[in-house]
Amino acid sequence: QSSLQVIGSNFFPHNKISLRGVSSSHINNNVLLLINGRPLREATTSSLDHDIFSLFPVQAIKKIELIRGPGSVLYGTNAFSGAINIVTYNGDDHGPTQLSATVGSFDSEELQGTLAGAQDNLKWFGAVRHLNSEGDQIAGVSDEFDSREDYSLGVQGTQAFAQLDFRGLNIEALYSGSDTDNVRSIFAYPESKIEIERQFID
Repeated sequence: QSSLQVIGSNFFPHNKISLRGVSSSHINNNVLLLINGRPLREATTSSLDHDIFSLFPVQAIKKIELIRGPGSVLYGTNAFSGAINIVTYNGDDHGPTQLSATVGSFDSEELQGTLAGAQDNLKWFGAVRHLNSEGDQIAGVSDEFDSREDYSLGVQGTQAFAQLDFRGLNIEALYSGSDTDNVRSIFAYPESKIEIERQFID
């Protein structure tokens, strides 16, 4: 999409969406993420989203809706320059159970799977994604205290999404747990981990 870019900083890598050129901080406080129309906000700062960008189960996504322009009146906090709605499959429109495993560069390992079905008035859908990657190593980078080390960009984590529908009663839940390499806002070694664990239920 034009005028949309996933950006970040050494403090929160790949944490922010710049939409229509608006980008003012480390956190994703100008573009609101929604899952099936429900706002997904991180409890502490309301806008740490790099776990969603890195780990959301891709096999669960039916489509992504991009709503440009100020939308806080309709969608609430963080929709200053737009909103992004992740629309998932459900038990009716998803195919059979899927399972995939991938290995790749930077000691990356990924597992994804889905489970879907429907019986009488009950429909269910679930998806999970696990990623473990050492990430790229940028060699010989100096921090703000003139220490020189290799800068790692690894990420490890698991994210699971589940949906249950019974006669119009719809329950959706998301679990996310991740560790991402970072060197803090002042860019200082040694590296540490940003740990995020959250649950969402609607």
